[in-house]
Amino acid sequence: MRNSRSKHGAAQEVYACSYSNKRSHFRSARPSSRLPRAAASFSPPEIPHTGRKMALIPSQILRVAILLSYFSILCNYKAIDMPAHQTYGGSWKFLTFIDLVIQTVLFGVCVLTDLSSLLTKGSASMEQERQLRKLIGLRDWMMAVLAFPVGVFVVTMFWTLYLYDRDLIYPRLLDNFVPQWLNHGMHTTVLPFIIIEMRTTHHRYPSRTCGLLAVCMFAVGYVIWMCWVHSVTGVWVYPLLEHITPMARTLFFIALMILISLYYILGETLNNYIWESSKSKFRRIELYRKIPLGFLKHPHTRLHLLASQTGAVHRGCRDASGRWEPSREQSESSRRRKIHFLPPA
Repeated sequence: MRNSRSKHGAAQEVYACSYSNKRSHFRSARPSSRLPRAAASFSPPEIPHTGRKMALIPSQILRVAILLSYFSILCNYKAIDMPAHQTYGGSWKFLTFIDLVIQTVLFGVCVLTDLSSLLTKGSASMEQERQLRKLIGLRDWMMAVLAFPVGVFVVTMFWTLYLYDRDLIYPRLLDNFVPQWLNHGMHTTVLPFIIIEMRTTHHRYPSRTCGLLAVCMFAVGYVIWMCWVHSVTGVWVYPLLEHITPMARTLFFIALMILISLYYILGETLNNYIWESSKSKFRRIELYRKIPLGFLKHPHTRLHLLASQTGAVHRGCRDASGRWEPSREQSESSRRRKIHFLPPA
């Protein structure tokens, strides 16, 4: 009996010793300022308000420059006196010209949205906010359904066929009418301009079903338009269609519709990747700034927060004494996150 008591006493001494060492370790790790326990906090390095570095050129100026470049390309293209412009359908039978019009209208809407946002900034008018919301919705829809899939389709298909056999898509005779810079303006710069717009502005995509349906309707409409031009003039818009059989032509049209649908999914995936990663980084930075690190049990250690845990930390409220109370709707994994708060003083 005496031995068990002595063992128990020795265990208490070891526990007290380890506890005192641990308390001294935590005490030495706290800031040296004589602040109250709840107010003592770790001073993190200065973090900018946004999770992204400031751009060298504002996105509004980029959009104006891109819009002016598209106006220049369209004006120079329409000024060219080509025999194809005098035939039935004019320039509107070419997908390249239709894509140029789509890109010009898109960036025109983008510039108009920027101006409206600047003019309505600080305004309390609900009507102006409603009109601005409509402009933003139109801009996002055009970017998602028309500008990205059609633009990427034009660039990839043109240069693929051009490198394989340019006479199938762009005969050498056109070099006498269209200069090289204008050719690249219609078939090359479209892609980087779209990527710049996607990188600088978040676009809300429609549901995948509605988006794919709209893209397929555009593709079917253009195929019907090409067939109508052929029925009137007896000549296909692109020389490639003259060299294949009707069955191969039908399969070719189906393959192109599948390809443009895949480009829509690619644009949606890129948009989500760019802006979801930026959003999660911004959430981590904002959480790092907002959490009262004085309540952390180990304020000297590095704070690791997953993006999936960020929302769970923000879902909650503060009680009357100012302590954070997470909501009961948190998942089991978020309850087990490795963030230890000091007990209330």
